Amino acid sequence: MKIDIKRLQELAKIAVSSDKLAEMEKDMASIVALMDTLKDADLPKSAGDVSTENAVNMVDLREDIVQPSIPVDVLVSQSPVDGEFSIPKVVDSEGGGGT
Repeated sequence: MKIDIKRLQELAKIAVSSDKLAEMEKDMASIVALMDTLKDADLPKSAGDVSTENAVNMVDLREDIVQPSIPVDVLVSQSPVDGEFSIPKVVDSEGGGGT
């Protein structure tokens, strides 16, 4: 299977140098081929077999209880600028981290 790395880098908003394109295409093809082998895996089909549909033990979770919260008008009255809050930027336009 041929992977269109140029399209992939466009969608993911990453830059791939032209000398790395062929290498990435080969790597991605290997990954897809590996995933294709999972189609042929002999997975359990009977009800008595272990299911991986829900890996979280639902018994251990606390009950979801509705509790009072801070009223919206109180929050807005405490905002620094005209009812708005500023959230610090954590990802820059180049896709890297930053503050």
